[in-house]
Amino acid sequence: MSTNAASPRPAASDIIAAEIGDPVCDDGGARSRGEIHTQLIDMATAAFTRALRTNQ
Repeated sequence: MSTNAASPRPAASDIIAAEIGDPVCDDGGARSRGEIHTQLIDMATAAFTRALRTNQ
């Protein structure tokens, strides 16, 4: 893919939506993307913490 100032690169979310046909996350629902991202970070952190405690 060639890029230049006249033809900016599409956002990652646009590329993913085009490739898999479904957006990764979208504003406009009952929750904001920020709230969803915060929940995902918390869930991933908890999962890693549990896994590390189990493997000690």
